[in-house]
Amino acid sequence: KPNLNGLKIVCLRAPAFDSLRAHSLRTQAALNATRIILAAHQYQHLHDAMPAQLEGLVPELLPIIPLDPYSRQAFVYDPHSGILHSSGHDREGQALIYAIELPSDTPQGEQH
Repeated sequence: KPNLNGLKIVCLRAPAFDSLRAHSLRTQAALNATRIILAAHQYQHLHDAMPAQLEGLVPELLPIIPLDPYSRQAFVYDPHSGILHSSGHDREGQALIYAIELPSDTPQGEQH
């Protein structure tokens, strides 16, 4: 015989777990993007250019490319703008975008 009180508690608490999961995914996306951004900056320092593809960071700077936790796929990387796109969204529904700031002496879109 099911415990109706227990079922009510689980049903009432489910939105809190959804909120916690969403926060966890946003945090993991930010951490993974930060790992990529730091490796890209190190790559730029070593090679005087940003990587053309994220795979260029492996294995020299990263053992593997951290994944977008929302899609469990690679972040979408635009080497010309230095932008990483996640498939996730923030609390306001805006797409999660992480910028790899290019050095001031390297115009965006320029490849070495």
